Amino acid sequence: MICDKCAYGSVDIFGDRNCNYYNINPSGKCVQEIIKQENKEYFENREEVKKMTFKQLQEELVNSMKSKDKVRKAVISDIMSTAKNMAIEAGCKDDIKDEIVEKAILKVKKTCQEQIDTCPADRIDTLNNYKANMIIINEFAPKMMNENEVQEAVSEILSAGPDIGITNIGSAMKICNLHLKGKADGKMISTIVKEIFKA
Repeated sequence: MICDKCAYGSVDIFGDRNCNYYNINPSGKCVQEIIKQENKEYFENREEVKKMTFKQLQEELVNSMKSKDKVRKAVISDIMSTAKNMAIEAGCKDDIKDEIVEKAILKVKKTCQEQIDTCPADRIDTLNNYKANMIIINEFAPKMMNENEVQEAVSEILSAGPDIGITNIGSAMKICNLHLKGKADGKMISTIVKEIFKA
């Protein structure tokens, strides 16, 4: 099920029942909407990042073919293929949402980063190829929040407290990760939440 307020799918947030954003908190409302209402000023002041659309990827693919840029074409094709597979799994192959495109880009980026991290140092050509791919991927990937931005966002989310189902560090971690997924590094989110709860 997709929430028509925040466009996120259903999630098993507490482990004992399959919930969506309308019923995982006492108010029965969309968590994303509650967070935004509780922290309206923060979210209004934060610059919205335009999301890459599948149509834009198609246009970029055509341009790469025209310019005979094989590397760029391969990277974009990989992203599009990943997005199509995700759309099929989500049951919307004929209408690929921007959120799916974003997830596909992040998935391809994660794979590329793993290739860079695990590539033997003596395989210079291969490593350079992976790095070249990453440069192209980053053109399409959403801008990630820096540490100060994550700190501020987590603090604002936690300030909503019980209204959005936050009762302990476990629920805080889940809510923050759900809200900031694709916007910030997961390890950074975890570290900041732990630091706040220790304070």
